[in-house]
Amino acid sequence: MLRLNGTYDLRYSYERVDTIEAMEAGIRSHHATLESHFRVLDFWEIWANENVESYTDGNRSFMLDGRIMRRLTEAPQFSLGYAYQFGSSDRNPEQYWAPLDLATHLAYATLAYVFTDRIRLNGYVGCGPSIARNTNWRFVTRTGARLTVVLTDSLRMDAQYAYYKTPNYTLNHLKLGIAYTF
Repeated sequence: MLRLNGTYDLRYSYERVDTIEAMEAGIRSHHATLESHFRVLDFWEIWANENVESYTDGNRSFMLDGRIMRRLTEAPQFSLGYAYQFGSSDRNPEQYWAPLDLATHLAYATLAYVFTDRIRLNGYVGCGPSIARNTNWRFVTRTGARLTVVLTDSLRMDAQYAYYKTPNYTLNHLKLGIAYTF
């Protein structure tokens, strides 16, 4: 029997652009995202995310990214598959990165491990060809990890690292956070 389970998540935010140059120029963005996730036959997973950004400097960006993954094990949860990303903008200003005719195709692996009911570790790695305006196809990599520690039923702590590469942009991102649910 064919089984298909899934979710849609629609988000909107109005936020500052997190580079020093963009903050000095007072550039902010309206950011809308539609995230979708489907599980097919209990072992295939499909993600598709559409992002639209409208900046206060008049620039607009669109990004489509996603993954098609085959879950190989449940505990730890290990999956292999394909990830893609396509995006473009009106322009790529000096104050922040905005994709121009970006196309990326990655072999992708994810791992999720639950140490206890209060400590979880998620990680991913991807590599493959990518191209953007005024560049040639280049080999790029992406890696990341997230450690979540649940302190109480309503309080959790997260530490997250991501390395992101395109033919003309590199991002190293470290994020630490505390979330309180009420």
